[in-house]
Amino acid sequence: MRRILVLVVVLACCVAARGEVEDFTFLQVSDMHLNPRPEGAAYEPDGRSVKAMAWVAGESGKEQSLEPYQVTAVAPDLTLFTGDLFEYSVIGDTWGDLERALAGFRTTNYLMPGNHDNTWASITPKLRALYMHREGINASVEGHYAFTHKGVRFIQLNTSGLLEAVPAIPRGMLTWLRGELDGLDPSMPIIVSMHHPLIGSRSYASEYDTLRLHEVLRGRNVVLLLDGHWHSAQVRRWHQYDSVCGGSTFGKNTGYNIISIQDGMLRVAYRYKEDPLGMDGLVEKRIDAEPAYLKSELVIPASTRHGEAVRVSLRVTGGDRVTSARLRVDGDVEGMLALEQEGASWSGVIETSSMVPGRHFLAIEAERADGAVFTRAGEFFVEPDPGVMRVERRQLVSGVKAGMIPLDDGVMLASVDGAIYQLGEDLRVRVVMGQGGQIVHGFAGTEDRLFYGRDSGYMQSSRYPTVKERMGWMKNLNEPLYAPAVVADGVVYVGDASGRVHALDATNGEPIWKTKVAAYGIEAACAVTDELVIVGAWDGFIHALDRETGEQRWSVWNAKGQTDRKSRYYGPADSAPVVMGERLFVTDRGYVLGAYTLEGEFEGVVMEGITAISRSEDGEHFYGRGLSDRVMKFDAEGEVVWEVEVPAGRLPVPATERGGRVAVTSNDGLLSVLDAEDGSLVAQVRVSPGLYVQAPAAIDAAGRVYVADLDGVVTRVTLAE
Repeated sequence: MRRILVLVVVLACCVAARGEVEDFTFLQVSDMHLNPRPEGAAYEPDGRSVKAMAWVAGESGKEQSLEPYQVTAVAPDLTLFTGDLFEYSVIGDTWGDLERALAGFRTTNYLMPGNHDNTWASITPKLRALYMHREGINASVEGHYAFTHKGVRFIQLNTSGLLEAVPAIPRGMLTWLRGELDGLDPSMPIIVSMHHPLIGSRSYASEYDTLRLHEVLRGRNVVLLLDGHWHSAQVRRWHQYDSVCGGSTFGKNTGYNIISIQDGMLRVAYRYKEDPLGMDGLVEKRIDAEPAYLKSELVIPASTRHGEAVRVSLRVTGGDRVTSARLRVDGDVEGMLALEQEGASWSGVIETSSMVPGRHFLAIEAERADGAVFTRAGEFFVEPDPGVMRVERRQLVSGVKAGMIPLDDGVMLASVDGAIYQLGEDLRVRVVMGQGGQIVHGFAGTEDRLFYGRDSGYMQSSRYPTVKERMGWMKNLNEPLYAPAVVADGVVYVGDASGRVHALDATNGEPIWKTKVAAYGIEAACAVTDELVIVGAWDGFIHALDRETGEQRWSVWNAKGQTDRKSRYYGPADSAPVVMGERLFVTDRGYVLGAYTLEGEFEGVVMEGITAISRSEDGEHFYGRGLSDRVMKFDAEGEVVWEVEVPAGRLPVPATERGGRVAVTSNDGLLSVLDAEDGSLVAQVRVSPGLYVQAPAAIDAAGRVYVADLDGVVTRVTLAE
């Protein structure tokens, strides 16, 4: 038997949960990474996690022995699967393999995605089908859901990025979660599950991403956090919460967590499949204990002028004795500012003269007399010099990942929850079109029509800028659509999640041809020439089809596969190909930019460390976004015209050029506007307070720059003449 890693016993307090919490047991299974099975491929009975899952299924109908606590628990009612169900998402027949693995479980099973489930495709449509209309479940379009079992509220949060490997706490999650919590008794025990740990993970855009979740949960009776990702059995403290990792069903830590609620005690133990490893005791505590939090109010001015000081304060309202408080801005732990006490408040001043204008966040750590430390967080806005730029903002209820279309008097955009907005000149919402599945990567537009696909499989067309005329047509292509469409000469070209490319009549959506080019998905837009439709896929290849017939002309490995390791993980699939004359340029997830002929001959590596590329407005150049904070302009031969150091990063978000200006946004929201002629910096503004920006910027005819982030804030920047 392994030693008990953590033992926490908390005495019961006077606050009780609403209703009686009954005794029950449930399991946590995590990180199965079932092998991908392309369409038509044979089932692998010895594949990754298959036998371990059969073992867990067999144990799921039995009493569970929690050896570290000398307790025998009743047979489990539920099993929570905390993500990375699949190694390479849900392609081909892989979902059927999961259903086969779950068939032997004697429990009610609840699934949530991990980064391996939602990077190359997304299982969120499957989760919607399972939970959106199930009685007793409160579910979101974005994959979050909640239910009650025997007096405990279970909240499942989808932290996995939408077709991106990084985790996030997007606005849609917080909007849904606030609504979910508003309907609960504050004392009701809550167990929150997700894939990505909230502590120790550097993959979030910044600490503010997770601190916003903490602000929503604080004061609630969250008795346990469950996560995955690390493939290990461990427990850590995230603020005042116990956070337990769910191990894995392959490798040295093969096993599962047993969570027992018995006689008012919550216990967690990890059971290893190999008997010599025994069990790890992780948590033991009372479930009816009063949640520990500091009753306080955070006072932050909404905005201040650049160069002026921001005065912030934390007012303690619950009678707790705080002995010290410190403040940090934008995660700068080395520049912590000690706050001064003024009665029940702790206050300090932030100098803004050295800050980039725009959105910033702060966190205050307050230490109580007993040594407990509590954190509060919020954001503030530093107004730019009006002689340099004007910044306007609009908050939506969900985040934005898809590209936008600027209008003469506003902008068209889609939020992650699938709603389409038309914002007017004043950035007020003019029109909202309803949801029908998520819109991932954006629109294609003609003079009067908008074309977009949803992860529900529907390709749609509507009129704009007066979207009140609603739908032009809607066609079910029967596979999730992540890629933006391309419209050329009255034909819509779009790839789907199963590796098919579709050509549709733009006037009515009727199919012209459909060709399966890959066993894995297509995420980025096609490149269309006079004769070819060229697309990158997550099988690692670039594919070219005859534009008229859809017949496949050629397929070649991406640049990473040409020069190094051939692997679909480095597929050329999240940045659209760029055609310059008779030459094709493609970058891949290995961040290698390669050049090809239009006959598919690999000409060589142009540059390494390139995450995304995009054409210039004149069509004679293209831009590269660099992994190591670089942006460069190339000519049609792939030669560098200029290269500048500017915050960019690993996200495959291309630069945008229009009217002599180039807009590029860093991973965490610093917008840089460059001169297209020489790359010199024109202006910078922080459009997100350390949260991911995964949508490319848009520039309208007047030169105004639009940016939207996963926090659902649409920002318009107007530069002075």
